[in-house]
Amino acid sequence: MIDDPVGTAGWFDSDDSASAEISDHERLMIIGIAVAATLLLLAFSVYVWLDSGDLSGSLSFAGMALFVGGSIVSVNVLDSPAFRNRTRGLLALRLALRVGGRARRWQAEDWQAAVEASPNPVRYGLGLVRAALLMRLYDLGTLLLRAACWVLASNHRTWWPLGSVLAFAAVNVHLTQGWGSAFYTLPTIVAFHLGVEHLRRRWNIPRKRD
Repeated sequence: MIDDPVGTAGWFDSDDSASAEISDHERLMIIGIAVAATLLLLAFSVYVWLDSGDLSGSLSFAGMALFVGGSIVSVNVLDSPAFRNRTRGLLALRLALRVGGRARRWQAEDWQAAVEASPNPVRYGLGLVRAALLMRLYDLGTLLLRAACWVLASNHRTWWPLGSVLAFAAVNVHLTQGWGSAFYTLPTIVAFHLGVEHLRRRWNIPRKRD
């Protein structure tokens, strides 16, 4: 009987497939090393081409580097469907965190735990991306609503810019079509006034005295 307290012999036991399975962390390390080595070899091939001018040899060396590095990455990704799904789910999680913004970074641990515990990490991760996008749109809508309320709370902030635009439109119509057509802008001015007052009542905006 071999004294093997750390279980090293299990890696060479063909009947024990579970012990020969590598973890996700180890797969990621292997993929990272393969990608880094491939990039270094590609940089070296460019250096050889610039130094010696041998384009065909540099291309052959670069192609060999890409083939070997790509093979290592493909084997580690395609060999385990579970690892592939978890990796895609975590990539979707990172995208969701970026879309959600800094205000929701505190949810990262909870979201990651939910993705890892889900039987379909990819679908769950894409659901998080959709939810983060809706949250971001809600934040943007809230910001725009607050800005609109701030403008409507003051007659100066409302009618100085709006009145300038309406006056410019009336003058432009007069210059291009004459005063007869300029009078048709009056219903537009009335409609804008009624619209502003309607929004103030609907959103319950107290009007500032100014």
